[in-house]
Amino acid sequence: MSVVVLEWCLPRVVAAGRPGIPVVPAALTGAVLLPGADLIAQVLLASVALPVRVVTTALGGAYLISPLIAQVRRRELVAR
Repeated sequence: MSVVVLEWCLPRVVAAGRPGIPVVPAALTGAVLLPGADLIAQVLLASVALPVRVVTTALGGAYLISPLIAQVRRRELVAR
């Protein structure tokens, strides 16, 4: 699921302000994300046998949580 979310959200950030569906940025995001997650799973986490989907989910979760944290921080600054 996180691959789908990243391939949908990240290209919209990259192509912000441009009309239409960001097909090329979505394809590039998937082309970079999956091999990158595979590399992390095989090389950096070699001592633990993790499937690529676990690493991809962790990357996607971090990406989805970061805007939420930023939004909470902005609200705290406004409330002060």
